[in-house]
Amino acid sequence: MQGLTLASPGRLTLFPRQPTFLGASTSGVPSGPDFQAATVHAAFQHQPGDTAADRVTIGNRQFVSAPLSPLRFARRLVSPVGQGPQRFALSGPPSSEATRAILADSQGNRAFAQERLADINALMLGKFPFTLELLQQQSAATAEHLRRTDPHGSDLKYAVDNYRSCGDHILMSAIICGHKTLRDFLHASMPGQYPTDDDEKVQQWCEEFLLRYVSSAGVEYTPQDVMARFENDDELQREARLLDKFLKAGPPIADACVMKGIGAISDGETAAMSTRVAGRDYVRAFLSGQPIMYDGFLSTAFDPKAAADFAGGDPSTRPVYAIDFADRSGRSEALRRHALADLSNPTIEDQAASIMLAIRTRQARGAVLDSSAAPGIADETELLLASGHVLAPVMAIRCEKGYVLLADAYHRDFVQ
Repeated sequence: MQGLTLASPGRLTLFPRQPTFLGASTSGVPSGPDFQAATVHAAFQHQPGDTAADRVTIGNRQFVSAPLSPLRFARRLVSPVGQGPQRFALSGPPSSEATRAILADSQGNRAFAQERLADINALMLGKFPFTLELLQQQSAATAEHLRRTDPHGSDLKYAVDNYRSCGDHILMSAIICGHKTLRDFLHASMPGQYPTDDDEKVQQWCEEFLLRYVSSAGVEYTPQDVMARFENDDELQREARLLDKFLKAGPPIADACVMKGIGAISDGETAAMSTRVAGRDYVRAFLSGQPIMYDGFLSTAFDPKAAADFAGGDPSTRPVYAIDFADRSGRSEALRRHALADLSNPTIEDQAASIMLAIRTRQARGAVLDSSAAPGIADETELLLASGHVLAPVMAIRCEKGYVLLADAYHRDFVQ
């Protein structure tokens, strides 16, 4: 690949048939396609379950999924229902000699990775003022149309304000995933910790939620207030639906690249009220070619520096190598297998501690939230994507402390 470009619109087909290069390894170790798929599948911390919550219907197909975070806002699509772990490779397996030569070329690998990082940075939406202005105008027009046509359209400002304050992004994403009560949300997300009949556990969750998100804001809320705001149809339930309607109302976005900082769950952390993910599972899914689906809202930033704050640091300062999913030479496949092996090695720390996700929209649904272009909507600048986006892996850049991932984003309306 001689550089990256903005992708053209299209549709995403999940789990297309793999080409015939998925043959036996020439390296002398067991690495056939079935062995590779089963080995990687077993390494995941969170495995698919047998409940309806572990199935997702997209288009006219059903898929098995597994959560990437305790609250299940992000999940990996494992396979079509009725099939086992999917075979995946970028090219034929390289020989042991070729693999050693590729891994030994650390200077060349770093230089290539640095070039790809520069390519990604050059694609950021903030570098394209005309495109940004167009998206701002579309967002403003959509907001105005909603105010005129929806009986609650004038509440859009409050919906955005609440999404960005006091932890309501957690509650509103839960609502847009279909939950009507906080008890049902917690049980569906973490059934072992929150039985359906244990109101005391829900109360404790609310108390911890208030300590984390609300107490520093000087807002006087009780646990009962949290539950009431979640469950009352004229409060967060309505505002979450209104915000999602706004984000889906405009034309599809097919010409923007934005960044999301992803925090990884640290050892001993429960992440029972955050959007943090199991870092190794997230990267492992990406390297295994598994699409990642966001059922809730997906916040992104124009500026990588802003996204780095959410990732707990910027891993791109020290790249090691790049894995290009369009590469058929064998080089990226050797690096992909090496990266997967490292992820299964617990002695190698920090390799997934910080994740920067570059999202290249192909057929996305969302809106720019920018008060300068759409007065009364927001006071920050971001591209907020609606619920139901699927991310297809494009490139993974291994860094000394984390990864930079590039994915193409499609709303589920454009996935088959």
